[in-house]
Amino acid sequence: MPLVTNCPPPHRTPLLSKVSCPISDYMAWVLGIPQPSSYIPSLIGMDTTHRMSYFERVQNVWSTFLYVYYTRKSTLEATDMFRRRYGADFPSLEEIAADSDVVFVSTDEFVDFPRPTLPHIVHIGGLGVGDSSKNGGLDEIFSEQMEKGSKGVVYFSLGTLVNTSSLPAFAMKAVVDAARRTPDYHFILVVDSSDKVRPCGTVRESPIRNVGARQPH
Repeated sequence: MPLVTNCPPPHRTPLLSKVSCPISDYMAWVLGIPQPSSYIPSLIGMDTTHRMSYFERVQNVWSTFLYVYYTRKSTLEATDMFRRRYGADFPSLEEIAADSDVVFVSTDEFVDFPRPTLPHIVHIGGLGVGDSSKNGGLDEIFSEQMEKGSKGVVYFSLGTLVNTSSLPAFAMKAVVDAARRTPDYHFILVVDSSDKVRPCGTVRESPIRNVGARQPH
């Protein structure tokens, strides 16, 4: 028989949440998702896989603790800000997130680290990637770019949440330098319009869906 979970009562509007990155240590703590530090790397501060040594696991426990502690601190400060503006009865941001009926996560569960989950967690990573012909395909400029590189194409993008012009100057310079050191690959760098990085030609918009759907040559 079907199992229905997190159904809101009739008097309440369903609450949908969107996580713009993998489920972090803090979000797992808020949502009540198990976060075994023995094989789930902390989202920030750990450069390791799910196969960790004993010492890496100890580091991971500490990294997870720090991540949750400082993120929760900033969340409580944000709650206080809302309460000063909208009244003391404004609900806690943690309570709002924890009360989500459905949580959309911007990762693909098949390429994410294996981890426990809950029935109302829905992975939507790659949802917009499909047959490029349905989206109009690639224009002449990008079709030509995707054919370059003897070993393939590297598409570098920080997403819509990060303006590359806000990064320290050395950050994007390091990316450009890395591209120049690997001539066998053709790099497409996505930067915002105010960024001064100009490694080669520029275009106004990047068709990320069609690029992701294109088959390698």
